[in-house]
Amino acid sequence: MRFSHSLRFRLILVFIITILLFATFIMFTLPMYYKDLLNDQTTTLKESTLKAMEKNLESYFSELNRLTVIPYYDEEFMLALNKIEYAAFYEFEENDLYPFYDTLSSTLQSYLLNTRDEVLSTVLVHNNGQMISCSKKYGSSTITYDYPYREKDWYKKAMDAEDGIAFISNHSQDYLYKAIEKDVFSFTRLIIDPTTKEPLCVIMADASTDVFELLFKDIVLDVSYIGCIIDADGNLIYSNNSTLAYPLVTQMNRQGVNAIEEYLTIEKVIDESGWKMILFLSQKELDAKNNTIYLFSFSFILLEVLLTIFILFFLSKTITDPFNRLSEGIKEVEKGNLQVTFYDKGKGELALLGHSLNHMVKRLNDLINREYKARISQQQAKYAALQSQIQPHFLYNTLNGFIGLNRLGKHKELDEAIISLTRMLRYTLSQDEQTTIKEEMKLLKHYLYLQKLRFDTRLDYQITTDPNLNNLLIPKLLLQPLVENAIIHGIEPLHLNGFIDIEGKVTEEGIYLVIHDNGEGMDFRDWAHFDGIGLKNVRERLLFYYKNAQIQIYSEHLKGTTIEMIIPKGDALYEDFNS
Repeated sequence: MRFSHSLRFRLILVFIITILLFATFIMFTLPMYYKDLLNDQTTTLKESTLKAMEKNLESYFSELNRLTVIPYYDEEFMLALNKIEYAAFYEFEENDLYPFYDTLSSTLQSYLLNTRDEVLSTVLVHNNGQMISCSKKYGSSTITYDYPYREKDWYKKAMDAEDGIAFISNHSQDYLYKAIEKDVFSFTRLIIDPTTKEPLCVIMADASTDVFELLFKDIVLDVSYIGCIIDADGNLIYSNNSTLAYPLVTQMNRQGVNAIEEYLTIEKVIDESGWKMILFLSQKELDAKNNTIYLFSFSFILLEVLLTIFILFFLSKTITDPFNRLSEGIKEVEKGNLQVTFYDKGKGELALLGHSLNHMVKRLNDLINREYKARISQQQAKYAALQSQIQPHFLYNTLNGFIGLNRLGKHKELDEAIISLTRMLRYTLSQDEQTTIKEEMKLLKHYLYLQKLRFDTRLDYQITTDPNLNNLLIPKLLLQPLVENAIIHGIEPLHLNGFIDIEGKVTEEGIYLVIHDNGEGMDFRDWAHFDGIGLKNVRERLLFYYKNAQIQIYSEHLKGTTIEMIIPKGDALYEDFNS
């Protein structure tokens, strides 16, 4: 065979053409890809940074929130609020109300002292117009005389909010005679009497805007950035560079984030408040970092093409010959020839692959001769174990029931019970591994009849089956372990009247076999929580018989358990009486 017609030549030719085409394509696309990848990685890193900052800021929100829910968790505080509200209608003397105002002030102060240093103060505005303020720095702070709180945005927002909760961005503490900080941000809440549903007061908790500076202080990025925090209305609350931040935020509010071309904009919304944390990253610096990728990509691809062609030319024959022999061996295995043996004198990957092929062929023979048979034996052993389980598990109680019927002179009931036990034992001891729904339901009727001898009025049951399912084939003793679990683990522990509903039905989704009890119920996360050979054995036997079947369990403590077996209609097998 001429070299130009050989596999080696065609392999080299195809590789050269493919590499050249691929390299040409990569030379133009790889730099762009790495540029986008670098930008994505940069964005992801910055988003992670913002997420960490968000968690930190949300911790402050949580502390402010806790300060405003004090009345709902402090009985004396709520009592004092109601007393003051009550006094407004009956014109109590000022001295009579002093203890209640003292309770409100001291409680606010004690809770405030257990918060972070940046949480500064709390203000309470009662319906009667009285205002109480506490701060860490001054204790009970003096309120500005005749302060028009009803005209202030923070008060209006609390009163107008659907849930009475509002976040207030930067504002001055003009309600205090001696302000603690120039600017603060706050969390307000409208307190409502749980009984009358009438508003009692508004509580506002203040925190220093130094929090924002602390959030951005430790951020170290590989490019220049402008960090901002804006409120839900788009107002700039804080920035590490206010001079540049104001025009950027204004442009973003008017034209959207994508309108700012000079910066890569990354933002994070703080769900609880609707505020946003934004990073404006210098796009110019990011582009400068990407320029070196172009030169590196071109050099790397050119070197790779030359090296690949050189290596392929000299090594193609050593690769193609063993590969061809290995390919022939695999084709023989595909045809069913399990006597194939591949031999290669080398010690490379193809030799190891050939050894793996030989090992795989040997394993296939072993699996056919041993594993499949072992699988059948395993299923038979599980079925035998299930047969033996049903006999001693309840025979003792059943025989005690027979003794009781005999002593009470209920001979007719005793005869029926003995017949039920006889039919049940005959069914379980038979060697058949499959049965029909009709026969399995007969077994359950006998089983539940015998169990009712023990539980009497504490157990009732109902069995309904679609007649079209009477001849459906299922593994024998598939349902009995589930009914037994329902009695032992569901109904018996509660010492109450129990009910078991067993149903077989056909729906559009498939064939449903349902067992429901109103017993104790159970909590579980996976199959490992169920011991014994009950549910686990049932599940394995069902899937061995119908591989696409499903078992679904719905259970709730003290409300019972429902187990559904779902068999696809297309997989269902029925008993053929003509065979």
